[in-house]
Amino acid sequence: MSIQDVGAIGELVAAIATVATLAYLAVQVRHNSRALVRANDFERAASIRGSTDMFNELALRLANDGELAEIYTRALAGESLAPTEATRFTLYVTAYLTSVEALVGQQSLDLGYTDLEANSVVEFFAPTLRSMLRSPAGAQWWQERGQHLFVEPFRTRVEAALKLNVTNADAEAS
Repeated sequence: MSIQDVGAIGELVAAIATVATLAYLAVQVRHNSRALVRANDFERAASIRGSTDMFNELALRLANDGELAEIYTRALAGESLAPTEATRFTLYVTAYLTSVEALVGQQSLDLGYTDLEANSVVEFFAPTLRSMLRSPAGAQWWQERGQHLFVEPFRTRVEAALKLNVTNADAEAS
């Protein structure tokens, strides 16, 4: 066997090793891609679960605190609130709006609610937001302080949701 024959065999072995290595890498990349997709799905689910937990916690605050529930009910009915009661109500409203804003952020990061349009999250919560922010205590808080706590795109969506129903209510009243 000549040196050329040994060299040819070496090239053949190297070519086979290269093909085997590429096949192995392709399998590993496929497995890694599946694992990443699964991890992303898990993160989306965890993000949605966290959002659900936020809203459940808000509901439980009202359910477990009779005084806060009474303040909330009176505020939505348009009754006047003592300064401490107004503070408790607006802190609850702040927590609620912060939770809605978090959902909008999750949606923009593709962490859930991707099947909804950008404004749909705010529109979904719009009836509750309107009842809170149209109450005398809520409206005053929103105008004086509340709207300054949120990023501009979210404020714009909330303002649009507040105005949307006014226009529809005016049309229905006519």
